[in-house]
Amino acid sequence: MAYCDEVDFYTGIIRDDESIFDRVMEKLELEFQDINRVIYSDASAVDHFLETQDPLSRHIDLNQAQQKPDEEELDELYDGSMQRSVVDERIEKKSLEKKEQLRLDKLLRLSASVLKNSEEIDNFEKRNSAYKLVIKSSISFLILYRHHLIDLLKKSDDRITKALPKNVDMNLFLNLLPLIHQVVLFEWLGSIKLQPVLEKKIDEDRNDANVPHYERLVTILLHSDLRAKGFQQNIVNLVRDSEYNYILDAVFIKSLMYYHLRSKTPKMDEFYLDLLFKIKKKLGHVAEKSRMKFRLKLKREKSKPKGDLMED
Repeated sequence: MAYCDEVDFYTGIIRDDESIFDRVMEKLELEFQDINRVIYSDASAVDHFLETQDPLSRHIDLNQAQQKPDEEELDELYDGSMQRSVVDERIEKKSLEKKEQLRLDKLLRLSASVLKNSEEIDNFEKRNSAYKLVIKSSISFLILYRHHLIDLLKKSDDRITKALPKNVDMNLFLNLLPLIHQVVLFEWLGSIKLQPVLEKKIDEDRNDANVPHYERLVTILLHSDLRAKGFQQNIVNLVRDSEYNYILDAVFIKSLMYYHLRSKTPKMDEFYLDLLFKIKKKLGHVAEKSRMKFRLKLKREKSKPKGDLMED
């Protein structure tokens, strides 16, 4: 692991080197095999561990959540919270434990980067298997990280304040972690070249009861972030099939951001308005009779001049 930057640079130029690809993925599998086996011993355990009884969307006042955030607020949201969420240097631990976490984090980053750079490797199944391994290992790492935060909190350990982004409440941060993790993965893996891999995984997950809902969420949102064809139906299916509050919560927050920052056509506006209402209704936060009022308020606020937005 002493040459991660060099390997990343090399695979960014030579994108068909299967020998480097194989060695990195073998290393990832070896390092995470025991962790993955324990955490994935019960597919539902991942979802139960991440579940919340107090969804963030419950506290979002839709009358106040309609204005587009400015650039400074967005920078603080992503740079100050999301991208730093898996940086373990912020947690003071025993040297061996800290060293171990840093090593696993570095290996995950490298593996994701090598996979992202593998677009010229012709062996599709090899890339598909590597994606599954990277996602599963990253989720295991997330579970361990979240467990560590909760352990610090239970012990009233002062180090907990150093483990959180500035001015962020612990409970808020824990609820955001599933979505934060997905955003980080998009930073590591987001590439249109991986679209076929993502679509195959989405199809496979649909009929596999042993895949946690969170693993499905991650792939579907990665696909959606790429604005790949068919992403709307995948999100609708996820909302329809999942009963976990934290899954619905993550989709709600993501869709609210899409509505304000990406949607620029009446058709896409209608899609997001309908989706946001369905999630709120499924979570028990609104009644069917308030559908029209809900939609009109969002439309009215969005119609106010806010500058140029990204378009779907």
